[in-house]
Amino acid sequence: MNLAGTLCHFVCLDHAFVVLYEPSPILISYYTRLLCLNLHRIINDSILEAPSYIKNSFHLIKKLKEVRIEPDHSIVSFDVISLFTNVPVDLVSDGITKTWDYIAKKLQKKFIQ
Repeated sequence: MNLAGTLCHFVCLDHAFVVLYEPSPILISYYTRLLCLNLHRIINDSILEAPSYIKNSFHLIKKLKEVRIEPDHSIVSFDVISLFTNVPVDLVSDGITKTWDYIAKKLQKKFIQ
């Protein structure tokens, strides 16, 4: 691949595999990055917020203060990392199809055409 004359962006992947491998630098063209950012915004704005949604640790603490735990119960926490890396294409396609009416309302008309 010839990168001469191409604007590139340096990305460092530091996710669950950092324990096993060093962070991996990759090069992405500027336009690919813009496309990814735009798609991320569209998808992120189109997902309905679940009642169980936790934004960050401060939000978690605020929610936990409202919870009463029975003496014979325990709190269990799972830290999910790189959740979307192995989602099957069919599942994503079905999800987009089922929520397209909601997604389309958030898109500019020129993007739909």
